[in-house]
Amino acid sequence: MLSVEAIRCQGDEAPFQVEDGKNYQKGKEVLLDCLLFSRCDFLLKCTSHVGEAALWFSPDMPHIDLSHL
Repeated sequence: MLSVEAIRCQGDEAPFQVEDGKNYQKGKEVLLDCLLFSRCDFLLKCTSHVGEAALWFSPDMPHIDLSHL
């Protein structure tokens, strides 16, 4: 298992919706998430551009999109 220190929110608002001046850092973190997801053996995803972009990097990766069940 891999984890990294990243900007997270406590409430209902997603990190990209928070105007805190840390957009560059948040951009690096979401790109890292996307690239790490693309290296998985299997991806269980929902409606998210991050998971979708991971499939662009690894188009043959087996996956289930929970939004289309």
